[in-house]
Amino acid sequence: MIEQETIKVNEDGEIISADIKTIKKVSYGEFMQVWLKDNQEFWDLTKSEYAVMVQCWRASVYYPELVDENLPGNKVTADKQFKDISAKNANITVRSVDSALASLSKKNLLIKDKEYKGIYYLNPKLFFKGKISDRTKIIKHSIEYQIASKE
Repeated sequence: MIEQETIKVNEDGEIISADIKTIKKVSYGEFMQVWLKDNQEFWDLTKSEYAVMVQCWRASVYYPELVDENLPGNKVTADKQFKDISAKNANITVRSVDSALASLSKKNLLIKDKEYKGIYYLNPKLFFKGKISDRTKIIKHSIEYQIASKE
C-alpha cells in the first residue's frame, strides 16, 4: 500500500488543505468487475439474495486455466463452510442461503455446474474476476445500441 500526503499551507503556516491518497495494489483474483448495464436482475435482488451474491463474489476463485467458452472461470464452491459463513455474515439461516443460491441460479446471475453438486460459476456477462482479455474468451455476444431520432 502506498500513501501520498499533500498539505497546502498559507504564508502564515496555517494549513489550508490536506489530501491523503492511498494506492492499493490487488491481483486480478481480488478485484470484482460488475457490469450493471442490461443487468436488471441485479437491481431486483432481495436482501438475502444480494448478501449471498456478495459472499459468492468474495468466495469465488479465479481459475484462468478454466477460462474458455464452456467454463466461465470464476468458481464458487457452495459447501457447508461457505453456507455457514454466508448465513452468519448475512444474518440469515443456511436454508435462506440455499434458497438464495437457487434463486440466483434461476435468475442466471450464477451458473450451476452441470456435473458437480454445490459448484457454481459467476455469470461472466455480469461479474468477473480476472483479466478482461480472459473475459473476452468467454463472451462471444455483442449488443449494438442505436440512438433513436425524435421523430
